[in-house]
Amino acid sequence: MLLGSLSRGEGTAWSDIDIERWVEPGTPALGSVPRFLDGRLLAISTNTVDDVFAQLELPDQALWAVPAYRAMSVLVDRSGDAARMATIVARFSWEALRPKADRFVSLNTAKSAEFVLKIRSATERRDEWAALHAAGSLIGRCARIVSVARGTFITTENAYYRLVCEAAGDRWAGAFRASFALNGAYDAFAQANAACRLFAETAQLVDDHLDTDARDVVLRTLALVSV
Repeated sequence: MLLGSLSRGEGTAWSDIDIERWVEPGTPALGSVPRFLDGRLLAISTNTVDDVFAQLELPDQALWAVPAYRAMSVLVDRSGDAARMATIVARFSWEALRPKADRFVSLNTAKSAEFVLKIRSATERRDEWAALHAAGSLIGRCARIVSVARGTFITTENAYYRLVCEAAGDRWAGAFRASFALNGAYDAFAQANAACRLFAETAQLVDDHLDTDARDVVLRTLALVSV
C-alpha cells in the first residue's frame, strides 16, 4: 500500500514515495534501501501482518497507525488483509485503549524523571553535551506522553508537534517552544533547564492519568531539582 502525503493527496515536489508491504510471519526479511525514482525518494518498508495489526493495540503506535491506514491507497491485497485493516480503522475507538494509554502515561512519565536528574548532574558538571542529550530525550518523551494522554491522532509527521501543542493548550505549548530555545535562550544549560520545566508542565497536565507510584516519582524528582 501507498502511505504518507501522496496517499492523502497532499504531496509536494519534495514528498517521498512511502510504500509499505505486509508479509506472513516467518517470511525472510526483505530489506530495502531508499532510492530515487523519477526524482522522488522511494522508501519501502516491510512488516509482518501480525506486527501491523499489533500496532492498533499499542496506544503510542495506534495514534500514528490509525490515520495512516485510514488514508492508505491499496496497491495489491491478495489476502484481503488491507481490506480488513480498512474496516477496523474506520470504526476504531480510542476509548478501548484508554486503560493501556493511562498505563503508558504513568510508566513513561515516571521513567522520564531519569532525564531530569541527568540534566541536573550535567549542569553541575558543566557538561553541555550531556545536558543537550538529556534535554533532547526528555523533550521527545514529553511530547509522546501528552499525545497519548490526550489521544491525539497524528495524521502526518509534519504536523506532529503542532497537533500535540494544540491538544495540550497554550501553557504547555509555551514550555515546549522554550525547550527548543525558541524564546531566545541559546545557552545549552538554559535549554536543558527549560526541558525540565516542560517535564513539570507535562506532569501537571497528565496528573489525572498517573497512578500512585508514578505520581510519587514525579513529585520527588521535582522536589530534588526545584523545577
